[in-house]
Amino acid sequence: MIYKLLKPTEILSPFVHFYWILEIDSSLALSAKQRIIPNGCVELIFHFGDRLKTIFPNKNPEQQPQSLISGQSTRFYDVEQCGKTGMLSILFKPHGARMFFDLPICDITNQNVDLSLLGRQFAPELTEKIALAGNHETRISIIVENHLISKLTDKHLYNSQRLSRTIEIINHQKGLVSVSELASIACLSQKQYNSIFHDFVGLHPKEFLKIVRLQYVFHHHKHQPNESLTQIAYACGYYDQAHFVNDFRSLTGFTPKQCFTKCKSESDYFLEI
Repeated sequence: MIYKLLKPTEILSPFVHFYWILEIDSSLALSAKQRIIPNGCVELIFHFGDRLKTIFPNKNPEQQPQSLISGQSTRFYDVEQCGKTGMLSILFKPHGARMFFDLPICDITNQNVDLSLLGRQFAPELTEKIALAGNHETRISIIVENHLISKLTDKHLYNSQRLSRTIEIINHQKGLVSVSELASIACLSQKQYNSIFHDFVGLHPKEFLKIVRLQYVFHHHKHQPNESLTQIAYACGYYDQAHFVNDFRSLTGFTPKQCFTKCKSESDYFLEI
């Protein structure tokens, strides 16, 4: 198994969180299924191995496209390995994907969209080049970064910068901040802020804050693994145990105890590389 995290170049770092690469031989599958929970970010995924299957609750499995954009998610789902896995993913910062795609990010929320359906925004030959590239450095530095940079324009920069400051506050406060305060920081009315946030991030601010709070629970648990569930809940701003459990059930499909047993205590959102 190969799993690598890589930083973007300086010009892309305001919009891209990191790249990750995963390779798993078919005989070394970690498990039949892996639970995917909302992480507050949009991902651009390229398969250069066998494609995964996506399994939503109460639905038949669907094979993922060769290349796809995975929008913001408010629900959990599972993925299943189907042979030899090879994946390259670009994990955007919460407001970052809008700088590269000429569509509101809210249009793809809770969807995995085949890149070929987005016209020429991401040329079909890019998927083939990534599949044929001889190494990961080529895939990222020459193909992905050059292509992303070519798509980067100033068209949405003004609103992106407005949102960037408020997302810094959200991260610093671990999701424990009011929407009215965020709107004030952005010098917008609450209605304007909600509209721009929904366009850029793909979620309404309250939905996003809920996900960030849960992501911080995973981050906290990783660094404080011996704390009780009650201690974790209070440390992460949950003053109501029922609220803590309900957030876990709705976003992961598990109780907190089940989730910490079945899922790794790792937050992609708060991960630093």
